[in-house]
Amino acid sequence: MNKKLVSFDLWANMAVLKKPDVNKDMYLTYNVLHKPMLLGILGAIVGLDGYKKNGELPEYYKVFKDLQVGVQPLQPENNQFKANYQKTAITYNNSVGYASQEAGGNLIVIEQTLIDPCFRCYVLIDFDLDSEDNNNIYSRLYENLKNGEAHYIPYIGKNEFQASWIDKDGKILFKDDYELIENVIPDKDFVIESLFADDEKVLPIMDDPDDDDFTTPFFYFENLPFKIHEKLFQYDYKQFKYTNAKLKGGEGKTKINHLYSIGKNKYVYLH
Repeated sequence: MNKKLVSFDLWANMAVLKKPDVNKDMYLTYNVLHKPMLLGILGAIVGLDGYKKNGELPEYYKVFKDLQVGVQPLQPENNQFKANYQKTAITYNNSVGYASQEAGGNLIVIEQTLIDPCFRCYVLIDFDLDSEDNNNIYSRLYENLKNGEAHYIPYIGKNEFQASWIDKDGKILFKDDYELIENVIPDKDFVIESLFADDEKVLPIMDDPDDDDFTTPFFYFENLPFKIHEKLFQYDYKQFKYTNAKLKGGEGKTKINHLYSIGKNKYVYLH
């Protein structure tokens, strides 16, 4: 087995994670980057094709659909919204194609847009999956992430919302020195740094508010796409949650599948 856990901090000035079930009056956005869109970004980084025609999965999804990933929302220190990013509504005219015909010449669209989103993306790269058939795709993914390079310019939702994992000072926001420990059962109280599926039952621990180190716990829930249905060509959804609260550890108290250690009593959930 030749696996490596890496992370990179993906940011953009603005982003749209469009919800496909709402397209009248206002386009709505998810708050958090979900797996199908993250796979598309990884595909762009290594040069895999996207959607080309109806009824056919994009190349990046066929290659990366079994890739294990996790997402941790990051926030500026002065932002208390946690995973619920600040949003704005942008109004613009869509005067091309069938949209303008249906609207009598001009379709006015209002689009909900995320402001300054940033996500720490965890990827479990399995180099054993490399072969001549995919031209060492996983090795290329690792090298491109490490070097801050991309075959196609990645974006979050729209072409004009370009994304990067290089900060404004030129530093590549990449890490690959995690000790890989798979499917662990924490024996002490612990924190999950990333979103995790709500079907994983955990017991939070509330700290004493009189302690000097007390941090008000928050809990965030969102129904997010986690894969593309390969016959219906639409999203399959799962409830995810995110919290800074400590969780109860110990055998028989908390058992979470797909949990990976990233430090002392800190873990990420990959799916």
